[in-house]
Amino acid sequence: MSEQETTAVEPSADERPEADVMRAAATELLSFAERDPSVFHTAEQVLEHELARGVTPDTIRRLGFSLGQVLGDQGGVFLGNYLSADEPGGLLKVAEELGAPDAVVGGMRRLQALFGHAVAEAWSLHERELLDWSGLHREVWYDIIGKRWILELRITRYDGTEFSITASPYSMANLAVGVIRSLNFVTDAEQFGQEMVAGLMEQFNEFAQKVGYTVVQVDEKDEEAEEKQDEEEIS
Repeated sequence: MSEQETTAVEPSADERPEADVMRAAATELLSFAERDPSVFHTAEQVLEHELARGVTPDTIRRLGFSLGQVLGDQGGVFLGNYLSADEPGGLLKVAEELGAPDAVVGGMRRLQALFGHAVAEAWSLHERELLDWSGLHREVWYDIIGKRWILELRITRYDGTEFSITASPYSMANLAVGVIRSLNFVTDAEQFGQEMVAGLMEQFNEFAQKVGYTVVQVDEKDEEAEEKQDEEEIS
């Protein structure tokens, strides 16, 4: 037999179960830390430096590269994944299962306490679409001279760009209707979740009550007329 036929091939990280990948990564991290406990101090300096630049969609990639230089590629991956405050027990649980010394566990606790929330925010940005909006500033005021209400929305996207919409209440409500009609074309309910839908319904009901209207059933003819009007406006 050839050597190729008799040698077992180690599965790649993509082929191994996630738990096995993380355990292998944790083992590498602990190996580094046991040989030189000061690596946690170095990792702390790296985290401080990277996070001081501000949390952006690119932060996780930078952290993974920088931590990999200190802790090894797999060790950096493990710390970057489990340092997040969203995984409060994951980092320490695996370390304790592998029999990490108290000094190593203490170093992990310190890093998680100092940077857990910032890393969680970085992961949130990393997993978002850059064109999604990240911030919304609302202003509503009444023009006494013109005797009219004016609404302004200033929207910030994850890529850092900003834009604003200024309109009358009727025009803004018409925009909201257009947005909901667009969402109706999305047939995958998992894109929203029950909590999001419940929140929308709550806001619509509150709006209807404040303006003194009750929600009425729109018949099919009215819907067809409104759809035709939308098409005419677009064209």
